Amino acid sequence: MKAFAEQGWPVRRLTLVTAENFAVQVVLLFFFPLRAACHWGADGLANGWMNRYFYLLYFALPFAIL
Repeated sequence: MKAFAEQGWPVRRLTLVTAENFAVQVVLLFFFPLRAACHWGADGLANGWMNRYFYLLYFALPFAIL
């Protein structure tokens, strides 16, 4: 795999946008509710909940894709 500096501008730009997105979401994390619905049943009602810190896992997901 090429070093980061050797990759083309689209990859560097995408990585930069992903890092900016992560930073903004971490800053805004404390404005999120303490408990958020993460799963809904067939009836449309929430039946699964997660702590707001689980959002960090979702924020880091784009890095795993890169």
